[in-house]
Amino acid sequence: MISIDEQTTLIYKAVNSSALKSAITGEVEKNWGPTDSDKENIVVVSITTDNSTDQRGITNVNIHVPNIVRNINEKDQELPDNKRFKELGDIAKTVLKSGFGANYNYWTESQQLLRNPNTGNWYLNFRIRFKYHN
Repeated sequence: MISIDEQTTLIYKAVNSSALKSAITGEVEKNWGPTDSDKENIVVVSITTDNSTDQRGITNVNIHVPNIVRNINEKDQELPDNKRFKELGDIAKTVLKSGFGANYNYWTESQQLLRNPNTGNWYLNFRIRFKYHN
């Protein structure tokens, strides 16, 4: 049986030792990230794991990129940095497409660009399906 922290750690290690880590200006963190960072950061957090013989879980890999400010109709507006999200997303697709170890495998289930309603900051979410083989 694998714990949710072990599941997070496996995906964290895959991201932290990849080209994706080298491409960002900030850090890769487990479970939380800085709230007011002006750098690109990645947060890896597992949200579920079950207790069946073939455990299944979900891990989110969230790529945070600072907003860009554009003046539209004489008003500054914070927008997602789509160019940077595309660049990092292309790297992440390769890193997170799939992976495996002696008793587990994972694959990308979906990806989406999301906005945090509390902060207005955007992030690219990769939802990773995880399967542990006892």
